[in-house]
Amino acid sequence: MPSYNINGITVQFPFPAYECQLSLMTTLVSALQGQTNALIESPTGTGKTLCLLCAALAWREAWVARKQLSIVLKNSVDRVEGLVLSLDKAVSSCGEEMYEGDAPTIYYASRTHSQLSQAVHELRNTSYAPKICVLGSRDQSCVHPDVLALPSVARPNVCRQKVAKKTCEFYGNVEHVKGVLEEKGILDIEELGKFGREHRACPYFLSRTHQSKADIIFLPYNYLIDAHTRKAQNIDIKNAILIFDEGHNLESSCGDATSFEMTAQDLSNCISEASRCVELASAPASAQDFMILKELLQNLQKKLEAVQLDRSRDRILSGDWILSLFRDLNISFENVNIVSRVVECGVGLLAQEMNRRSRMALNSFGTALKVVFKDGYGADGQIWQSYKVYIQEDARARTGRKLSLWCFHSGIAMKDLEHDCRSIILASGTLSPLASFATEMGIPFPHRLENPHVISPHQVFVGVVPTGPAGSHLSSSYENRDSVAYISDLGNAVVNFCRIVPDGFLGQGGAKSVMDRIKQYKTPIVEPRNKQEFGAAMEEFYAKLEDKSLTGAVFFAVCRGKASEGLDFSDTKGRAVMVCGIPYPAAMDPKVKLKKQYLDELHARNGKGSQTISGGDWYKQQAGRAVNQALGRVIRHKKDFGAILLCDARFGSPYNIKQLPIWIRSLVKVYKHFGEAQGGLGRFFKSMEQQPDAFPTVPAVPDSVQGHAEILAHAAFQQLKTASSDLDGQVSIRQRRKKSEFELSMGPATTAPPIPAVISSTKSSSFHRTTLDRISHPILAKPPRGSTLTTVTHANQKPSLPEPTHSIPKRQAPPPHPPTTKKPKQTATTYIQTLKKTLPTPTYHTFQSLLKSYKAQTISVSALVDALVGLFQNVQGGRELLVGFGEFVPKGYRKEFERRLEGVS
Repeated sequence: MPSYNINGITVQFPFPAYECQLSLMTTLVSALQGQTNALIESPTGTGKTLCLLCAALAWREAWVARKQLSIVLKNSVDRVEGLVLSLDKAVSSCGEEMYEGDAPTIYYASRTHSQLSQAVHELRNTSYAPKICVLGSRDQSCVHPDVLALPSVARPNVCRQKVAKKTCEFYGNVEHVKGVLEEKGILDIEELGKFGREHRACPYFLSRTHQSKADIIFLPYNYLIDAHTRKAQNIDIKNAILIFDEGHNLESSCGDATSFEMTAQDLSNCISEASRCVELASAPASAQDFMILKELLQNLQKKLEAVQLDRSRDRILSGDWILSLFRDLNISFENVNIVSRVVECGVGLLAQEMNRRSRMALNSFGTALKVVFKDGYGADGQIWQSYKVYIQEDARARTGRKLSLWCFHSGIAMKDLEHDCRSIILASGTLSPLASFATEMGIPFPHRLENPHVISPHQVFVGVVPTGPAGSHLSSSYENRDSVAYISDLGNAVVNFCRIVPDGFLGQGGAKSVMDRIKQYKTPIVEPRNKQEFGAAMEEFYAKLEDKSLTGAVFFAVCRGKASEGLDFSDTKGRAVMVCGIPYPAAMDPKVKLKKQYLDELHARNGKGSQTISGGDWYKQQAGRAVNQALGRVIRHKKDFGAILLCDARFGSPYNIKQLPIWIRSLVKVYKHFGEAQGGLGRFFKSMEQQPDAFPTVPAVPDSVQGHAEILAHAAFQQLKTASSDLDGQVSIRQRRKKSEFELSMGPATTAPPIPAVISSTKSSSFHRTTLDRISHPILAKPPRGSTLTTVTHANQKPSLPEPTHSIPKRQAPPPHPPTTKKPKQTATTYIQTLKKTLPTPTYHTFQSLLKSYKAQTISVSALVDALVGLFQNVQGGRELLVGFGEFVPKGYRKEFERRLEGVS
C-alpha cells in the first residue's frame, strides 16, 4: 500500500494518490499540527472522505506513539533525543503539545446516516483499523418488533419506557454480546442493526458500549452542534478532532441548533400534558409542581395572544424580547433549572404510558428553555443581536399563534464547539466562495483549500443552454416562470436531451405534458414528496437502468431535495444532469427576509472592508450552492464521465459562472442556440464511446518515504519493539482487534518485556505496524505499588520476571483435592468464553472490575487473588476456573497463587 510523507506524518493510502488528494491531506495535517481549523473544498469524486480518514488517523497514530515514547523512554531519552524531537515536529507545529490524558478522539460527522455508512465503508479500504463507534438515533437503531410497528415519532418514547421498565429483551442482552461485537471489526449502522437482530441485542446501546474506547466516532451533525445533545449522548469534545464532511449543510444545522419554533398546537398539547402529569405525579416532581407548570404554560399562551400584530398578521421583535417574555412568566437564568427539571420529569412520566404513540409536546417547551437560557447567554447581551423573535397567526390552527426564535449567526454554535476541541475541519464539494463561508461560520480558518478535480477536461461537458428548440428564452425568473412558451420549450429541451444522453439522466421540470414523449426514449421516475417513498423510487430507477430491454431512465428531482446529496449516480446511473433554473430561497419567506436584513445591518456596521457579506450576496450564494450540489451528482470518480446542462440563460453571466465550483468554471461553454448545444452534447458522448479508457494517468508512488514511520523504525526503537515481539510482533492489527476483552485488559501469558506499561494511560491505538502500542505487555507482569512482589525494571535491564508456565506445578505434599488432570494450554479467548458461560452476569462483571482495579494499581496481586478466590468458590466449577486462571499468572506470582488455591474446595 503506497505511503506518503505529509509534513513528517507517514500516511498510508489505499492506492497511488493524485496531487489534489495530497493537497487535501497536507491541509488537514497542517491544521492538526497547529491545533487550528481548516476549510476544504474538494469536488465529489476526488476521494475526499478517504483522504480525511487516512490523514487524520495517521496523525493520531503519531500522537499516540509520541505519548508512549514520553513514558517508555523517560530513563533513556538522551539516547534517542534527536528522533524524539523529529516525532515532536511531526505531531505539532506550535511547540505546546501536552501528552497528557487520552489521545484526541476523532469525531467524523455528516448529515445523513447513509453518508456515514459510506464513510465507514471507505475506512475498510484503508490499512487503518481503529476502534470505531457509530452513533445513531433510537428510531434508526431499534430492532424491537413492537417498537418498529409504531410511527417514527413515537418510537423514542416507547423505547425509553421499555428500557426503564426492563421489558426490552434486546436491551437486556447487550452485556452478553458486546464482546462478540468487538470481534466483528468495523460495522456501519445497517450492519450493526443486522448484528443486533441476529443476536437479539439492541444496536443503539451496543454502539454506546464502545463509545468511551473509540478512536474515531461516526455521528450525525446535530449530535455535535447541539450542546444539549452532546451532553445527553456523553460526547466529550475536549481536545477532539471534529471533521464535518458535506459541511455545506452546517450553516442551516447551526441555525436549527440555536433556534426554536413552538406552534399553537404544541402549546395547547403542552398544557394538556401538564394536566396529565398532575394525575401521574411521583417523586421527584409533585402534583403541585405540575399544576404550577400548567399555569405557567397557560400564561404563556395568553401573553402571545396579547401581542399586537401588524397588518400582515405577524410581528417581528428583537431577540432579547424573549427574555422579557419569560421574565413575565417568572422564569429567569436563576431558576430555569428548576422549571427544566419539572419538564423532564413530566416527559419521563408520559413516556411510561403504555398507550402513548405520539411525540411529547413538553419536549418542545423544554427545547425552548434550553435555547433561551443557554450557559453564557445571560452575561452576553450582544449575543441577542443575532436573534429575532417572530410571532404570527398559526395557519395550521384555527386559533392561536406560533412563536419562533431564530438565530442568524452560525458562529454562535461553532464558537461553542471550538472552545474545547483541538481542530475543526469542514469539507465539502460546494463551499465556494470560501471567504464568505468562513465569515458565516464565525471562527478562524487559517488553512483553506479549493481543490481541482482528478478527471481530465475531456471527461465532462458543461454547457449553458439559453434557448429551447423552438427558440424560446429559457429562464425560470419570477417574471418568466409561468410563461406558456417557456414551459413548452423547456419540455422540448428535456425530450431532445433524453434522445442523446445514454443510460441514467438526472433532470428537472418533469411536466406531465412531456412524460408520454419522454417514454419513447427513457422511463421517467419523479422524486416523491414523501420521504418514506423515496427509497422505493430510487430502487425503481436503478432497476430500469439494469433492464436491458430499455434504453435508460430519467429521474426528475428538485434542488435541495433528497437526490441532491449522498446518493449514487455514478457511471451509467447518471450520465448527465440538467438544471432548469437558479433555485433562490423563497424571497417572501419571513425567515429569509430577516436573514437578509440581519446581514445587511451587520455589513453596514462592519463597513465595506470587512469580510461580512450583504443580504443580497448571501441570497445569491444560497442558490449557487444548491446548484453546485446538483452538479456534483454526475462525476463520482476519476474514470467517470458525464454532461452538465445549465438550461437557464442567466447561468451565462460572469457572476453566476464565478459561483460554480472552481473545476467547472474553465470548462463552461455558453451556446447561442439550442442546436449548437445539442450537437456538442452528441459529439461529447460519441467521443467517450470511441476512447473509453482515456482517463488520467495513475500517479507515480515515491520510492522512499520519510515520516514518523521511519522514525519509529529506527534502530534505537527496534530494541524496544524486539523485547515485546513475543507479545504481538507477529500479530496484525486486524487480528489484535479480534482478541477477547480479557486478553485486551489482562494480556496473554508471555514473557514480560523490560519496559513499563504505557497502554493504560491512553486509549489503545489501533493502527498499522509503526505504532508503539506494540510494546504493551501483560498486566500481571508489572505489579502495582505496595505489592510485596513489586520489582523495578528499567528499559535497559533484562526482564526480572521469568517466563510463566501454563499449568500449576504438582506439589510434593498430597493436595487436599484430587489432582487436576493437566489439560492442553487454553487461550485467553477460550477462557473468557468459559467464564461468560459459567458465571452469572453480575459475577462476571465483578471479575472484570477486579482486573480493571489491578490495572489501575488500586489493588495488589495478593488482594486480586484473594478476591478471585472469594468470587469463584461459591460457583459450580469455581475451582476449575481458578486453575484455568493460573495459566495467565506469570511465574513470579505462581507460588502465591497456588498457596491461596489450596484452601478452595
